[in-house]
Amino acid sequence: MTNDYLAQRRARIAAALPLGDAILLVGAGDPVPLPEHSDQTYPFRSHAEYYYLAGRECAGGVIAFDPRDGADGWKDFVPLVTEAERVWEGRGQLPGDSLQHLPGWLSTRGGRPVAWLGSPPLAVPVDTTLRTRVREAFTHSHRVKDATEIGLVKQAVDATAAGFVKLRGLLRPGVSERSLQIELEAEFFRRGAARTGYGTIVGTGPNSAVLHFEPSARAAKDGEFGRGFLPLALSVAGGAEILVKSPLTEKIRNPRSEIAQPAFFTLEMVVTRV
Repeated sequence: MTNDYLAQRRARIAAALPLGDAILLVGAGDPVPLPEHSDQTYPFRSHAEYYYLAGRECAGGVIAFDPRDGADGWKDFVPLVTEAERVWEGRGQLPGDSLQHLPGWLSTRGGRPVAWLGSPPLAVPVDTTLRTRVREAFTHSHRVKDATEIGLVKQAVDATAAGFVKLRGLLRPGVSERSLQIELEAEFFRRGAARTGYGTIVGTGPNSAVLHFEPSARAAKDGEFGRGFLPLALSVAGGAEILVKSPLTEKIRNPRSEIAQPAFFTLEMVVTRV
């Protein structure tokens, strides 16, 4: 994502928001530590509203916008990288103003309302009425996708479809759900995926009746149906998913599969139009 493209996106969002004289702050959120109080955290994903305006992941980052300053009113505040982060993670310093400067930036604009989007710090008071109004406008303003966004969605769909094709060739009695997950996600990554949109769902036999089943070591049996959602997300593309429901032999016909036909039809229409 180029700086020019990001500037155009921000300008479009700014024009659509009912800020009045309010200041906009959008927080990325912070990593959540693992329960055992180690130095490890759960995988971090910036809040979607922050990512849309920043075009990158940044734990603890805040984007600020002052409508009085027009197109120059956007500011990126980022945490300073610590020595431990450089050594253990190889993390580099992201461009932007130090997060330590955010209180000073706000103090020069004292007395004005603040609209918090994204994930605000826990200790910060939030005007929920203002946030709701601004969030509705923000959400509506990026529903219509531009050519760049449509191209990214197509990449996600193409990689997801490739994973589906790969999976179809592996469905047979004796194959485990876990092995299907491994081959499926490997195909995603071969096609350019940075990560999956959420945990891959693969269930065979009775496990296929569980909506969000985590793949296990269970081996499929002859005559069973397999079911799963194949999620894929490119780092800048959001997610695409395909529902897979396939017999492990051609002899079986499951009348309940008719229930899924409207979903299949809708999915085909969406993929075709994208």
